[in-house]
Amino acid sequence: MTITLRTRYRQNCRIYKFAAGRNGPRLTEQATSTWEEAPTKILLIVKSAVEVLAGLALVLFPLLTVSVLLGPRLAEPVGVALARVAGVALLTLGIACWLARNESQSRASRGLIAALFFYDVAIVTILLSARLRAGLSGIGLLPAVVLHSGLGVWSLLCLRKETYSPVQG
Repeated sequence: MTITLRTRYRQNCRIYKFAAGRNGPRLTEQATSTWEEAPTKILLIVKSAVEVLAGLALVLFPLLTVSVLLGPRLAEPVGVALARVAGVALLTLGIACWLARNESQSRASRGLIAALFFYDVAIVTILLSARLRAGLSGIGLLPAVVLHSGLGVWSLLCLRKETYSPVQG
């Protein structure tokens, strides 16, 4: 005989099965998630890919990456070192997003998404300032602005999404 109990908490559905076996009754749990967490999980996967690729580009090819993004080449070794430091920071963000992708409804993931939203807004502001005030115009500057604007809006939508809903029987 098997008894199935379904519970809902924060849009996650958990199925508990009680089954009688040779060694007595046993409880098994099978967690399933709903489609409502899919946009947040996909956001974290996309952010992971974008930041890891950008980070690798800055670490491995700092001169080329900076010149594609901003226009002029880095002239000083200090600029190359700072570009590589920024690349490592982006790799770290990408790794954090990748590790959080399966826990997309946790408080820690929501905190990560809030930090990524701030990051996207700051990057768009810095890149637009570089274009409008400093006159920098690399071929990748406007695509980077568009990309981070879109990711920022997506992050905001994921943050605004209601995480608590009444349990329906």
